Amino acid sequence: METARQPSTKAASGRQGTVLKIAGGFALDAAFSPDGKTLAVAAVLTASNPGSGSIELWDVATGHIRTTFSDTGAAVSKVAYSSDGRTIASAGNHGTVRLWDVASGQIRQTLDEPEPGTEDWLTAMAYSPDGQFVASVDAMWNVVTGQRTPIVPTFTNAMYKRCIAFSPDGTRLLVCIDGYVDVLDVATGKVVVDYKGHRTVVSDAVFSPDGKTVASSSEDGITQLWDPGTGQDLATLQDAGGLAAFSPDGKHLVTGGSSGPKLWQVDSRAAVATLAGHSDRITSAAFSPDGKTVATSSLDKTVRLYPAEE
Repeated sequence: METARQPSTKAASGRQGTVLKIAGGFALDAAFSPDGKTLAVAAVLTASNPGSGSIELWDVATGHIRTTFSDTGAAVSKVAYSSDGRTIASAGNHGTVRLWDVASGQIRQTLDEPEPGTEDWLTAMAYSPDGQFVASVDAMWNVVTGQRTPIVPTFTNAMYKRCIAFSPDGTRLLVCIDGYVDVLDVATGKVVVDYKGHRTVVSDAVFSPDGKTVASSSEDGITQLWDPGTGQDLATLQDAGGLAAFSPDGKHLVTGGSSGPKLWQVDSRAAVATLAGHSDRITSAAFSPDGKTVATSSLDKTVRLYPAEE
């Protein structure tokens, strides 16, 4: 197993990026539309009033906000676009996944409405690549029929459920529970790999675009690269915890870092740049579909757009 190289002095000086000042407050997540022209941002007004949430849609080219979807009485912590770009799925403290019509800004469908008093934060949510399913850490829904399928019910008592991600072909699912990551077979719901290479809570995990590698990040500042077929470790990236996002071509990876998110070369395991400028915790990172831009959201109430080229 390899240990990664750190940035050069030149790279460590960092990139500041273009700043989007989020009107809705703390930026908890950000997702590009499939055409890369719009960035959806999950925002919550204040830490003391998490029930005031919104989804802001930003024009990537101009850096101006286009419109805002208000989720009255609920915080929004995660957002994801459907593959056709017509729908945005959101999750938050209302304990449900909501599907928004992008054209009208209206809620098209609410998945799995909980009983009053039983609501819980959904801190992880993902759309399948074909747009047919939405998954949280507890269940998967068919967005056409609304059918709900529980996933790994034994996880319901876990303390931390931080992330979920589909494989590029939609046949496997990553679920982060406490300090480990499971690879599930979507068709059967069975665990095919139980990865236990982290020492602390896992906060993010993603498949590479070819589905052959998983990058999982934990709160101790470590990102592990491993084989999802065998669970074998491939490399350890130091000072790289908290989040993970592969570029569309799989050549680069963005992780967290003590001085800001880092841009890594996947093949060489070398950090080539630090994405500087945020003044508070980074909550998410995402590459644009063309791989030229990295968006990071933060509790400093901004989203920054950085050039992804070395």
